Amino acid sequence: MRPAVFILHATSPGNYQGWIAVSGLPEGKEQFKEFMRRVRKAVGGNDKNASHATRLAGTENFKVLYAPEFPVVTTIEAHPGRVMTPENLESMGLLTPAQAPSVLPTIPREQSLSNRRRTWPDYARALAGAPPNRSGTGPDRSMADFTWSMTAIDWGWSIDETAKKLPEVSERARQRVQQLRDEGYPLITAQNAAREVERNDQKRGRG
Repeated sequence: MRPAVFILHATSPGNYQGWIAVSGLPEGKEQFKEFMRRVRKAVGGNDKNASHATRLAGTENFKVLYAPEFPVVTTIEAHPGRVMTPENLESMGLLTPAQAPSVLPTIPREQSLSNRRRTWPDYARALAGAPPNRSGTGPDRSMADFTWSMTAIDWGWSIDETAKKLPEVSERARQRVQQLRDEGYPLITAQNAAREVERNDQKRGRG
């Protein structure tokens, strides 16, 4: 998507925001949301809960997840005046074909959880899917901890159970607790993960 963006931010290690200016957008709130969905799907955007806001370059990204070394938001590149049209995006492969709306049945969260075996997620998969760390020497283990915790809570484990299990599966969490005496790290990670799961449930109508 780089040829289409007018500005590209690095908001944290391995996480980027690319902004595209578009003229000739469809009118109407739902039509606009559908257009954005098609762009996100085409570019492979992984943040479905994006708030349509960005952070100011040069400021620190204050999230508990990154404490105590908060990353500084950086402008990677900027192209003032670059404006796309829907036709431009489609020709560049950045706009998926329009689809007819479909209605999916909503499964109550309690029923979904009761139908699932109580097993722990595979931490190796969370680590393999984590973005690179700030130095580029390996995966971002904090993000892997967060992703694994989200999955565990979504699978029906409680916050306390997840916080207790995290140091058993995560080397980083174990080091934070044993070497840095940061006993609160697993609990804070699990609490943040639980809030994200709750937000996702509300968006899916499962809350």
